[in-house]
Amino acid sequence: MKLPMQKLPIIDRISLGLGNALSLLFLVAVALTVYEVVMRYAFNAPTIWVHDMVIVLSAVCFVIGGAVASQRRNHIQMASYADKAPPVVRRWLPIVCHVLTALYLAMFLWGALQFATPS
Repeated sequence: MKLPMQKLPIIDRISLGLGNALSLLFLVAVALTVYEVVMRYAFNAPTIWVHDMVIVLSAVCFVIGGAVASQRRNHIQMASYADKAPPVVRRWLPIVCHVLTALYLAMFLWGALQFATPS
């Protein structure tokens, strides 16, 4: 069931709006890659910033895309295992997945801060 945008909670509206807006960054990344290829092979003048910019743009799109996919319930699931599980297990699977995701993100943040703090 797909709800109209105005009936969604504020966080869901922000996630979808941001996801739709930032999806255009993939086109920017493609355009920058084309620019880099042309500069390198047509003019023999490679850039030093395009590769890093494309990686950053793609990373932002992937992070926001994960939130949008979760909101839309389009994220990859092991449906064959979930469908075979008893109803009690099926009720707890999303909760366990969210807790494990939060734990992973907390550890990722802690690891990132170990590198970012000295900088």
